[in-house]
Amino acid sequence: MTDLDQMQDYEDEVYAEHILEASDQKGEFEERLETAMNKLDVIQEKIMSEKKDYNVDKSVWVQKREEAEVEDGIFVFPKNGETKIRLMVSPECKPEEFYIPVSRYFKGREKTQYLAPCIRLIGDKWSEDIKYLNMNKTVFKGVLAILAGGEYDLLDPEKGHGIMITRTGQLFETEYSVLPTKNPVPVDYSQYEFEKELSEFAADLEAMDRKDETEEDKDIPF
Repeated sequence: MTDLDQMQDYEDEVYAEHILEASDQKGEFEERLETAMNKLDVIQEKIMSEKKDYNVDKSVWVQKREEAEVEDGIFVFPKNGETKIRLMVSPECKPEEFYIPVSRYFKGREKTQYLAPCIRLIGDKWSEDIKYLNMNKTVFKGVLAILAGGEYDLLDPEKGHGIMITRTGQLFETEYSVLPTKNPVPVDYSQYEFEKELSEFAADLEAMDRKDETEEDKDIPF
């Protein structure tokens, strides 16, 4: 065999090795690509399965709005719209003394309002803690009118109804209506804690007013 033939055989051998190596690399690349694509498919399936549903029923937003409107403090001040509460009787009080007068201040003027313990309807559930409803004279007279009518009891633990206070308008054109709930709202007094006597909460509210007398009153207009 001539040197030329040997050189040709060597070139053919090297070429074959390169082809084989390239084929192996291609096979390895295709295998790695296939593995990556499979992982991508798994990730996409997971993303699709965990995709958020943005179609939220409007009742959810209604309840959240009602929850957001509920004040964190111990006192309840009816705001525009409907406020549903169930009056309670503080342990030291007689039913006919479920409320106590308080001196409130609005732009430097003293007015008498009325404080009474209550629970509040939030969404479709009654609150589990005692709050204290601040009533102006219009609301207070509306409550007394219901009690005086005799058709609805608002205080009895088993037969007492709740009330709905509706506030409309702004400033001195604000109007209120007070209506009893259609059905009674039974309460178990053993499930509620009255932290202090009603008179003490009244003193707290009056002290809060004196402290903030120079600021914009946060209460309902008189």
